[in-house]
Amino acid sequence: MLKKLFGKLLKREHESYKFQVLPDGDVVFYTDPALFRNAEELHATDWLIHQHISLKMLVEQDSAEQIPNGFALKGEVVSQLDSDTRSLLTLPPLFEGVLIANVMGEVRRSNFTVELKVCIDDIETLNWKLEGPILRLSEQKKYTLTLPIYQALRALERHQSDEKNEFSNLALIESLQTSVRSGANIDLQHFNQLKVLRPNTVSLQAIEDCRGNLILSPNFGVEITPEDYHSRKGQISSGANTALRSRDTIVLLDEQTMEATQEIIKNDVIPKSQVKQFLKSPTAYINAALVDLDLGFSVRVKGATKFRHCYFNDQNQSEIDWFGELEEAELKDFCDVVSKVSSFEALNSLESLVRDAISTNAEVVAFEGSDYIINSVDEVEEALRKAKTKLLESRADTAESRENDLVLDNDIAVVDIELNDEDITLNSPKLKGAIEDVLYKGDLDWSNYKFDPFPHQDVGVRWLIGMKKHTLDNQPVTGALLADDMGLGKTFMSLSSIEHYYRSCDEERLTCKPALIVAPLSLLDNWKAEVEKFFVLSPFKDVIILQSSGDLNRFKVKGAKAETKTQQFEVGDHIDDGHINYALKIGSNYPLERLDVPKRLVITTYQTLRDYQFSLCKVDWSFVIFDEAQNTKNPNTLQTRAAKGLKAELKVMATGTPVENSLCDFWCLMDTAMPGYLGSYQEFRAKYTSKSNDDGEKARLGRQLRLDVGPLMLRRLKEDNLDNLPKKEIYVGIEGNDWTYSQSLDKPLKDSQLESYNRAMQSIKGEGGSALPILLKLRNISLHHELQKADKFIVPEELRNVRNHMSASGKLDALLDTLDTIKQANEKVIIFCINKRLQRYLSIALGRIFNLGIVSIINGETKAVETRSCSATRRSLIGSFEAKVGFNIIIMSPVAAGTGLTVVGANHVVHLERHWNPAKEAQATDRAYRIGQTKDVHVYIPVLHHPNKTSFDVNLHHLLSRKTQLKDAVVTPEDVSKKAEDWGFIG
Repeated sequence: MLKKLFGKLLKREHESYKFQVLPDGDVVFYTDPALFRNAEELHATDWLIHQHISLKMLVEQDSAEQIPNGFALKGEVVSQLDSDTRSLLTLPPLFEGVLIANVMGEVRRSNFTVELKVCIDDIETLNWKLEGPILRLSEQKKYTLTLPIYQALRALERHQSDEKNEFSNLALIESLQTSVRSGANIDLQHFNQLKVLRPNTVSLQAIEDCRGNLILSPNFGVEITPEDYHSRKGQISSGANTALRSRDTIVLLDEQTMEATQEIIKNDVIPKSQVKQFLKSPTAYINAALVDLDLGFSVRVKGATKFRHCYFNDQNQSEIDWFGELEEAELKDFCDVVSKVSSFEALNSLESLVRDAISTNAEVVAFEGSDYIINSVDEVEEALRKAKTKLLESRADTAESRENDLVLDNDIAVVDIELNDEDITLNSPKLKGAIEDVLYKGDLDWSNYKFDPFPHQDVGVRWLIGMKKHTLDNQPVTGALLADDMGLGKTFMSLSSIEHYYRSCDEERLTCKPALIVAPLSLLDNWKAEVEKFFVLSPFKDVIILQSSGDLNRFKVKGAKAETKTQQFEVGDHIDDGHINYALKIGSNYPLERLDVPKRLVITTYQTLRDYQFSLCKVDWSFVIFDEAQNTKNPNTLQTRAAKGLKAELKVMATGTPVENSLCDFWCLMDTAMPGYLGSYQEFRAKYTSKSNDDGEKARLGRQLRLDVGPLMLRRLKEDNLDNLPKKEIYVGIEGNDWTYSQSLDKPLKDSQLESYNRAMQSIKGEGGSALPILLKLRNISLHHELQKADKFIVPEELRNVRNHMSASGKLDALLDTLDTIKQANEKVIIFCINKRLQRYLSIALGRIFNLGIVSIINGETKAVETRSCSATRRSLIGSFEAKVGFNIIIMSPVAAGTGLTVVGANHVVHLERHWNPAKEAQATDRAYRIGQTKDVHVYIPVLHHPNKTSFDVNLHHLLSRKTQLKDAVVTPEDVSKKAEDWGFIG
């Protein structure tokens, strides 16, 4: 036995990926070419295959590049790997020590040097070597660096090899301080008291002298007042790479920022007689390509204001008793975590938790005694950015009274709009009647289309055009909710309505205002491709992708940053019209390269809308289409405020899931479309939010809300409107009226899995505070009891043991039964699960059992657009999956499946690990159940049962069913009794 075990260990040592750090800091993971091929075919050792799958998942996420016998990763990527992946790839442990700086020489002289002493595990040494993202103290002592530490040491390396002068010396200190602000544990000694900053852009500030002249000065985004600048501007030399000192702050000016500063110096006095003209047209005096200028504003928005949370609400409780002994842990939105971050150490800890959570597809993190649900990566990035901004503001303010000031988002600006929280200034009249009463009854010309629309799509276009032309008490309808079921063609109807609008404008000789599409990042190219797919001749002058990898830089003012960060609040919380910094080229000041030109279709993301909201809110749009509009369901996010501030003739909220968590989601979408239509937020809550736990009462309120909205919402189901759409059957391992019970999906906890589950239940009392860790542990145990143990959750090498290892889990046993049945039918299946370790395990295990090779995995990070020839994109992965004849398996995260993917080659769907949000689960199912599907679709939900208690699976199923019932009470199908041809629209 010992000999066999020793042989396995030697084999693992031989058959595994090794890594080598290249001179440029990249890391290559490589193995013997024959072993690489064996891993591709699942014929290598279990350890090598797990490593191989993990690296392939990084390729799918565009974080690695495949080479002939391995994979290449940037050093920055390696420094951000989660602990599970680091361990699997046998990287050194994470560096958790301290760096202490020893600064020698004068910063103005070439003898200036910085030594960094490494202190870790009772070791203090200056004898270290940086090998890419690996810190080597000796052959036995190596550590993987976090990104901030890695960036700091790289900066030190560059400084040692560069020419030493005052600018490069200060640039090193600035890099080290930036790393500290990002969470690196570096003691900079006396440089802790000195702030060295390097602005990326220069804007303009002005003061009026006693004669009424305007005295201009550069604004570097730091605490240097105009008076400080003018008393010290002699420090600025005529060349590039210089520094400006003011008390405890040093501003470094490189070639770009120096050019902008010199532009202001040349024109730093505006005579009193020209002040009015300057304020009206600053570009006549200052080159806007170099300096951010105040450009004026539209009438739609009152100006800018500091971001503050409003819309206070009671937390929605699920009333699920998960443990039989404790109340359910309260799950808060992740955006609420900002107020809990009180130090950079806490922020660093939170970022580490989030990084590990996202890397394993976990949906909840526990922090400072509270539990936060991760609805999207975008929301997480926004919250972490806010937390960092808040800490930087606190650190930058040297006044003792402000040292611990944790005012939320003190420097974040948003468009100033009527919030409609407690009061509204205008009550919108109700739209009476039915859908057919508002439909456009005129002729529609479909000659410019490559295919005839479905009858329901003709009705949808007529509804949108009718809304555009409709008025309520002489007030135009400003927006509507297109809530059609997924797969009915909301993209086509949206683009078609714009095309018909442009056609009518041409006939009436009116200006065809530009149109805006706001969509998730993964759908931008899809919208552009649909224009070519739908129209014989494009109705648009051109199509602009306003995103960093697209056309954003073309329309961005040189050196400009996100507009939410660059506004200057001199007094109070408000900035009036005409004093707002704009970052995009809009308006007549940019006649050759302006964004807002007639008949242009601009496609952008919710994040770009957030960051450039002042410019985009200034444009006079014709239609604004919000794709996956549930991204604006939270009124306390920047992107939602920006969405409400956009100026358009018609806003279309396009989403099949306008209710994800509560009816308040619905209010927020409707308030963007038709402000005031459902009253204020607090009035809405009082009317529609029930304090009762009775599901019937909640359903009654939902139905009442649907009636109150009336024809402002269009909702149709695929089953009712697609004549050739096959059936959809849902099978669940629990009795119920809304699905088909399946005994093969009803599995008991038993043996080792039951023992692990019971031990976790017994440990509840030992977990002070949050019950979330136990909740998540129960979830993992319900999938497989060894999932918690990274070193043991490995697919056995011998094929006969693989099935036994899977079947030790009741849920995976149910999965195997289901897959056996699907294989007999020779059809394809999507397995939805979230945990990346489980995804990797299933990719190998199912590939071996069913002789499929490596089973492809699609996660939320997988790129929607191919960025290089070797990138594994969603489309190529799905194409390969569908191209295989007969039975095949693909593994997907429901997060990745939530937007825009079509996988009609599969007609079986297994929800193995369920999302907390039933809308995400419904979106995932509809990747297969949509236009183009020719076979009946079968949906399987395995449920694990405890012999004595209500299990985690049963509780979660009840919770998701309640949420679904609430959503269905609101989003009921529209009662359109007549077909389009019955109205005479289609012959």
